[in-house]
Amino acid sequence: IHTNHATHLLKLSSHLDTLSESKSSKARSPPSFFDLKLRDVALALVHIHSRMFNRITREELLGCSWGVTSPRGSPTHTKRMADHFNQVVWWAVTEILSAGTLMHRVEALKRIILLAQSCQELKNYHGMMALLNALLHSSIRRLKRTWKALGSASRNKYVEMLEKMEEAMDFTNNFYQYRKALQECVEEGKAAIPFIGVYTKDLTFIQDGNRDFMEEGVINFKKIYLFGNIISQIQHLQDYCQYPVTPSKKTIAAIKMFSDMHVDMSDEEIFKLSREVEPPTPASVRQDGVG
Repeated sequence: IHTNHATHLLKLSSHLDTLSESKSSKARSPPSFFDLKLRDVALALVHIHSRMFNRITREELLGCSWGVTSPRGSPTHTKRMADHFNQVVWWAVTEILSAGTLMHRVEALKRIILLAQSCQELKNYHGMMALLNALLHSSIRRLKRTWKALGSASRNKYVEMLEKMEEAMDFTNNFYQYRKALQECVEEGKAAIPFIGVYTKDLTFIQDGNRDFMEEGVINFKKIYLFGNIISQIQHLQDYCQYPVTPSKKTIAAIKMFSDMHVDMSDEEIFKLSREVEPPTPASVRQDGVG
């Protein structure tokens, strides 16, 4: 009897160890986008992007030196913010393309559109623009069956959302609507995270389009003024870029998801995956040239 009891305890102990290891493994595994609330994911992006933006220094902006690494080999904060932008684009693209079925792809599209809208509401224009870039990427735009199913299922509700956000971040007319919205944040002292790509574009244009010195070695004060005007706006936004939200456990889980993500795929590999998800039809090849 004692032998059988000891054997039973050993089996039970082994079973509990297995369960413990399984739970530990699950705890260590990265959270799934579909398991998280969109508000938590949006707040995670705010947390990450606001910290990156607030660490950008005047020195790395002057002379457009954000591409220069430090003596220790670390990138500038501007470069880190731009790199994270690209990572979010590829993350969103692969979330859609890796969905197993048509309905799962439609659901992924919905969630990415709603996440972009949440970023807009939180005035995280950097995160919003990254998600829009993903939704407008050629590997996603070509998914005609998926977009058609999205329109049919939602009576174009999500398509209309996307179109309104496209208008808000339209790059034609030099991002007029976006600049207007951001200027309102500056004037009203509201927390906002700018799309850093517009600032780097503006600063590069000033750097390349204006000489450092005028005739007879006179300093080009106009160039200094233009640089100072943009850097002043960035510093003003940094002063107010405070989001008084204590991250919940789920928000921290979402932060970990973005911190751990690393999409190491080329444009060609992404597009190949897109064609595997929805193979091109002869009609689409004739119409678009690429399918």
